[in-house]
Amino acid sequence: MTLWNWFVSNWEQLQIKLYPRLPKQDNPQSMSSDLAYKAPPETLGESLRKKIYSAGDCDLHDILSETIKTESPDWHLKIEKNDKAIDITRRFHQEFENLNKSSNLVDSIDIIEETFSKFKHTGQHWDIIKQYLQDARERNDPESVIKAYTCTAEFTKYLNNHLATNAYHFIRLYCTILNCPALYVTKEYTEAFTQILFHPKLDKYFVRKSKVYRGVLLKDTKLMENYKVGATILTTTFLSTSKNPNVAEMFYGSAHENQISVFKTYNIYGTPRRSALNIEKFSQFPDEEEVLILRYVPFTITSIEKVEDGRRINICLDEFLEETSAPNRSEPNDNNSVQVEDNRIEPKPAPFYRTRDELNSSCSCNNEIEMNSISYSITEFERTELERLLENRRQT
Repeated sequence: MTLWNWFVSNWEQLQIKLYPRLPKQDNPQSMSSDLAYKAPPETLGESLRKKIYSAGDCDLHDILSETIKTESPDWHLKIEKNDKAIDITRRFHQEFENLNKSSNLVDSIDIIEETFSKFKHTGQHWDIIKQYLQDARERNDPESVIKAYTCTAEFTKYLNNHLATNAYHFIRLYCTILNCPALYVTKEYTEAFTQILFHPKLDKYFVRKSKVYRGVLLKDTKLMENYKVGATILTTTFLSTSKNPNVAEMFYGSAHENQISVFKTYNIYGTPRRSALNIEKFSQFPDEEEVLILRYVPFTITSIEKVEDGRRINICLDEFLEETSAPNRSEPNDNNSVQVEDNRIEPKPAPFYRTRDELNSSCSCNNEIEMNSISYSITEFERTELERLLENRRQT
């Protein structure tokens, strides 16, 4: 009997928890409000999907920018384990190894122009950009695309922000193009631009064994919290640097209250990886001697020095090396390619470990999730499903 009484008592408590009795209220409208179903909060993916599909005249760039909570002139992701940084880098760069000099740029240029036309534009620069893209289309010339990139700060800002959004959702949140509208919107367009910068016609401009510099002024000192000696970071955008340290110092000026000046020195080694591109020939400002560090290049922080009472920070970063076989294409041998020899002792290459690919099935909001190696190719099932979804959307 005691066991039965215990069971009845616990069953009644369980019923109360599952079906709570609301007190009687004189106002039926108020009772209806209390009984109303409260929908769970929207996920990041649901919120973005709703905004993108109902954007209308809204600026798609602003919607995508909401996914990155802080504005930074140096987008990067901190990598906890070096082997994963190398794995991600290798997989990314392998996508472009099979290009040849006759590879057609028309499709990539069309994707860039179509996507970029969806953003609101200020000023008269859009006409200039379109003209450069048209020149590139007619002559199959990647150099004209670089001119479009450097001719206006608006194009540079939009593209790099979208590159950061793409990397953040793909690597940090484990998204796929099927469940994440931010990744769906940015993936094809950003990879089209990246493919152009990896075109073999630009091989002679790739930088080898060089030291380049970058100066930035940070308004939020929290952005420096991830910078620790020995940490490995992965570039997620195109970083503008200069071969001339005096030029780099011009870009951060004097720091005011709650600001810090950051001067970075990047040591680029002679790896088969396409790490940086010498673009001073195509830049609107050739005197800046600009070198563009490309996407997904790993660097290890070797030193951090605070001067001027902490208002200025000098950071030295060395390109992370790997053991790799000979590249598919011959190394560039041209006077335009930067070949600066020095007496620095290069770090020993770290071993490369393959890790199991993992893909998450949802657009997670957890920023602290440990990063794993992720494949850049989608399965045949995902491709078929995506085509079906696109066809349904066209019909509706």
